[in-house]
Amino acid sequence: STGAWPVNATCSALIAHGSDPLVALSAGLQNFYNATGARTCLDPAADEPDWGTGNGWPYLACGELYFPMGQRGMWFPHTQPDIAGYTDGCWKQFNVSTRVDAAAQQLGGFRFNTGASNIIFSNGLLDPWHTSGVLKSLSPRLPAVVIPEAAHHLDLRGPNPDDPVYVQDARRVEEQYITTWIAEWFAANADAVKLADGRKPGWRARDLF
Repeated sequence: STGAWPVNATCSALIAHGSDPLVALSAGLQNFYNATGARTCLDPAADEPDWGTGNGWPYLACGELYFPMGQRGMWFPHTQPDIAGYTDGCWKQFNVSTRVDAAAQQLGGFRFNTGASNIIFSNGLLDPWHTSGVLKSLSPRLPAVVIPEAAHHLDLRGPNPDDPVYVQDARRVEEQYITTWIAEWFAANADAVKLADGRKPGWRARDLF
């Protein structure tokens, strides 16, 4: 696994070897492929995790959270979204049919906030994806948590003493929202919530953390 504050550690490695681009690239890759320092040689083709089996996102994206992606610019060839190729690949990998419009139909697309609640939109400003994120709270039950010095979902990683203070603060805010919402639900459904033996649950929402 990567160490604390991965984007900062990676950038520090790149800067430290900035006079030689190839050496700098190798040093930056160490943070992802060899965070423990146990390996003497990197093999990206062999060491990269199998995202199809070790991570739930590819399956979700193949099933009902598909979004078209293309690329353009000086570093990458210009491409257009290939829905047919994408859906064919999903069928071969997971044996599922991609529902291209499922998210828009079920969640409302850009109008999702009209019926949604109890969702925290956290975005790190070092994450390029934040430009497509929700950066302002839409309602008390649809809060946005913006983290200046964080990259992709750093707030969802386990805590580390080297975490930037912004991430630590974000986790406390998120915890407060979640515990409040859980407590409200149990308070509203107290009569319906019982254990298998008929007793009321004795734990508090705060005990989850």
